[in-house]
Amino acid sequence: MGYERERKRWIAVGQNAAFRSNQAVVRTAESLAGPLSPPSLLYRIPDADPANGADKDTWCYQTLAHPEFRRGDQVLLTYACNSFEYEKLVKDLRIYFPKAVYVSLP
Repeated sequence: MGYERERKRWIAVGQNAAFRSNQAVVRTAESLAGPLSPPSLLYRIPDADPANGADKDTWCYQTLAHPEFRRGDQVLLTYACNSFEYEKLVKDLRIYFPKAVYVSLP
């Protein structure tokens, strides 16, 4: 995401590295060269969260922060989802559609 002057830290936002993770995470570093902090949960993606009743075949990816649309301590987060079952994609067009949400930075 970039350098936060107020916090004097580099901030990286992305998806948890585990395949089919439903977690957007944030990592920080004092220097661009690192080391990065351990990932900290920023947002739980409801479309792929079993606790939210998400379909077992739906998975999300491409979690990105967009600091150019920042609102104070909130940053715009986008992600995309897909399904392992083609029939589900054509029956429910909401699955394969980019999502955007504002989240608060820690």
